[in-house]
Amino acid sequence: MKTHLTRLVLLVASALSVACSKPGDASGKVDFVTQIKPLLQDRCVTCHNDETYAGGLILQSKGTAFVERASGPPIVPGDPSKSLLYVSLTLPDAERKAMPAIGHRISQAEVALIKRWIEQGATWPEGEAGMIPAKKIHKGES
Repeated sequence: MKTHLTRLVLLVASALSVACSKPGDASGKVDFVTQIKPLLQDRCVTCHNDETYAGGLILQSKGTAFVERASGPPIVPGDPSKSLLYVSLTLPDAERKAMPAIGHRISQAEVALIKRWIEQGATWPEGEAGMIPAKKIHKGES
């Protein structure tokens, strides 16, 4: 019962955050540079970079993020349900493949933003705008 109540509270909070956002945010075009890139840099690229290569996935550029893997494509433009990036963010905490593996989970609003971005075609610019530098973890951090 407590789990259902927690999920209900999270669902309502997510709905309220969308309802209280700026007009057009919920249905407007998601911008990679200002919305997705900072989220990936803060919550994903710490592990999924060209040095640590966690799970064989690098999310630092379009060229590496869309590479087909044995378990499936990380991002399928237009289809979040087939995008391992989105699916791993929606798995229950107890699931081994739930992401992020360290630190706190990504908020429902942020997961919804990633879903919308993928639904809209997962536009990821080339060049500097599309590069995400790895955020280094210093000893003692998690």
